[in-house]
Amino acid sequence: MRRSDSRNQPALGFVYWPVRLICVCWVGIVLGQTPPPRLDPALLHAIEERKRTEGEAQKYAYKEQRRNINYDANGKAKLDFTDTYEIIFLDGAPRKKHILHDGRPLSEKQQKAEDRNPNQGETGLRLALPLDKLATRFIVTLEKDEDYDGHACAVFLAVPQSGETEAAKDGTAYEIKLWVDRQDAVFVRIEARAVARVMRYEKDSVVVYEFKKVNDEAWLPSRFWFKGNVRFLKRDVPVEAEQVYSDYRKFQVETKILP
Repeated sequence: MRRSDSRNQPALGFVYWPVRLICVCWVGIVLGQTPPPRLDPALLHAIEERKRTEGEAQKYAYKEQRRNINYDANGKAKLDFTDTYEIIFLDGAPRKKHILHDGRPLSEKQQKAEDRNPNQGETGLRLALPLDKLATRFIVTLEKDEDYDGHACAVFLAVPQSGETEAAKDGTAYEIKLWVDRQDAVFVRIEARAVARVMRYEKDSVVVYEFKKVNDEAWLPSRFWFKGNVRFLKRDVPVEAEQVYSDYRKFQVETKILP
């Protein structure tokens, strides 16, 4: 991915609303109740494991690097910046501490303000995937076996059973590709393309979730990526966002909150 050299970056603390619309909380993948057992057993197991590891993720502190890009009508980047946060969960809610902007530390004044008032997490809209409806509202096929990031994976393709209009109404207007690790039967990657307008996200918008095994005990999010048009103030705004998760540390064991 080629980075823009644009210098038109926002001041710290400025929030560009179309970008907030696609900021995603990882626990926001909609899973719901267990689907009927007519899916491949490995895929069923992966869905169940996602439910379990959503709770596991809250036991860790980690870093999140977020890059946001907005494009003009000609596809040229007009806004391109990154922010890095340290994140912990307290009482089930994420607390974010802003530590870097475009790879540089915050000023002493800004850092003191962050220390006094940590962000309590995103409250914007989220792009969720209807994994709970795979068995009932999608046609799911095993496409192939493939090595992905060093893991032997089964690759499944899920397409909506209904037409675009009906799928858009019930939130199933996605073509979803799922990579399931053959050994652990967990998701390694999920890639979805909107086949119709869903909420404020336009047709052909793409979202990717990636996961990695941490400390040989839990599969946790490693990357989120979105690119597409977001409906904002009655117009389409082309945006791209990436969130990379790293430096996972067991919160209860390895991390201390100092006074």
